[in-house]
Amino acid sequence: MTEEQTTTETKRDRVRRLLITPAQERGIRFRRGMAEEDQRKALDRLCDELAYLSDRTLQALREWIVSHGDGAERTFWPSHAAILSTAEAYEPRPLEETPGVASWFRSRAGAEALADGRLIAEFLWWERKKRPPLNTHEKGLIAQRASDIASEMARTQDKLNRGMTPLQPDLEQLEYWKGLQDRALRLVREGIEAREGEAAA
Repeated sequence: MTEEQTTTETKRDRVRRLLITPAQERGIRFRRGMAEEDQRKALDRLCDELAYLSDRTLQALREWIVSHGDGAERTFWPSHAAILSTAEAYEPRPLEETPGVASWFRSRAGAEALADGRLIAEFLWWERKKRPPLNTHEKGLIAQRASDIASEMARTQDKLNRGMTPLQPDLEQLEYWKGLQDRALRLVREGIEAREGEAAA
């Protein structure tokens, strides 16, 4: 096996392999007159910002880019903002990777969500919307989602507790909810520890 074959693929390389290179092979390019160095920097930046996406989402985003290119012949790269917003629609960036938004969840908002039993639902809201709920309607949506998630988790967990074997999709969903819960709790605890540290200082 050659050294090249044993080299670990970087995050940028993965985005290039699944999105950039295939899109270029299908005719997507920059407008004439853009310097080579600027093109390289733009693609590097795009790779860095899309590295959080799963392989499947990168492939779906590639198809969106190819079918939504700019220009009369739709052969130019869509704007950076358009690509990022479409990526978010396909797969929201993890809350932990958006420090400004995560800091809000680390604040008392996260602790209140935990105390009120809506931690997972509110975490999902913040991750997808990148903002807090703004009105009674949105807060009601979160509360209903929290109730649905809690009921679903309780049903599957009850079957496990009684020695029954839940359906595989139910087991996978329970693991998904627990994973979100762990991520949300980590942020909440970080916020609580930070506030306690400030109070003790």
